[in-house]
Amino acid sequence: MVALTSVAFGCFQKITEVNLKAAKAAFVGQQGVAAALAANDPLARRLQSNLIQPATESALAYTRQIQEIVAAAQVEFQQVIDADHEQNGRRAQDYVAHVVKHLPACADAVEPDLHGPRRL
Repeated sequence: MVALTSVAFGCFQKITEVNLKAAKAAFVGQQGVAAALAANDPLARRLQSNLIQPATESALAYTRQIQEIVAAAQVEFQQVIDADHEQNGRRAQDYVAHVVKHLPACADAVEPDLHGPRRL
């Protein structure tokens, strides 16, 4: 359970970093546009329309980064789950082997019923 929590926290941390970078980039980009628009400059209006393509590309890059982080986290989750499943399987096999090993000692203590089930 600790390993899964660690993977989830790592994923959360990476997503937070990507979000912070995206927010900073958006803020810096919008500052220049806002200043130019406040001056009511016709060039600023053309600049604003020219910023749509880079903003779209930034949004797509952001989406790709998030998808990569989530995909990597899914792989890590699956690795942790597989390792845990394998370990539990080995524990179960060891337990059965232990029981079988000690079964003859227990079987000698019980008298066998040679006559089969009793009929009424």
